[in-house]
Amino acid sequence: MLKQKNEFKYQKLIEYIFSIVLDGAIENKERLGALNILILGMQVIDDEVYKKQLVDFVVDESDFIFKHQKNIHSQWILINIISGNSEYLSVVNDKYEEKAILSVLFSFADIFQEVKRGLEELSKENKNDDNLLEYIHFRYRMFYYDEFYTQTYFHQNSIKILFQELTIEKIKTLCKNYKIPEKSLAKLVGVFNEYLNQNPSFKNKIDKLIFAENDSI
Repeated sequence: MLKQKNEFKYQKLIEYIFSIVLDGAIENKERLGALNILILGMQVIDDEVYKKQLVDFVVDESDFIFKHQKNIHSQWILINIISGNSEYLSVVNDKYEEKAILSVLFSFADIFQEVKRGLEELSKENKNDDNLLEYIHFRYRMFYYDEFYTQTYFHQNSIKILFQELTIEKIKTLCKNYKIPEKSLAKLVGVFNEYLNQNPSFKNKIDKLIFAENDSI
């Protein structure tokens, strides 16, 4: 509406908001506020130049985004912009690949015992409880779909293949690169080892529940 009424004022407003977002000398709180306004405004902004400028910011300022991602609102708008353009998707995923993998690993470590207990209960009772299975599946999806860069990463990549190729050494290297505390590293390694050491039949059930959208247990 604003754009239609006054193109010049519309451009000036968007460029002013961008100037705050891009100014590294401005306090983080103010930059975050401007970024959230900008992201929300992207629902009605159809100019590709502004979409690209936002994506460029997300890529160039990945440390800022990673540090403050929990305070970035309406991330679904970012997801729609990025996933709707193959070029945007590639550059964002290249930049955030390790961060997305770390996010999934921490989510896996947080939810693994809940998934395992749920499946063990079903095994003891020798039954399939679709409601429980759906709940566990939802809980895990909810965990690792928290950040926009995790969702966009798995638009192009398979979490199942990621876990098939993952090793303890890769986890340690990744954690070292991001200075993850030893206690957190130990938790990731411990949970991943426990996952690997499940008997093949039970591990297959975990894989199907967590990594596949439509497979049945």
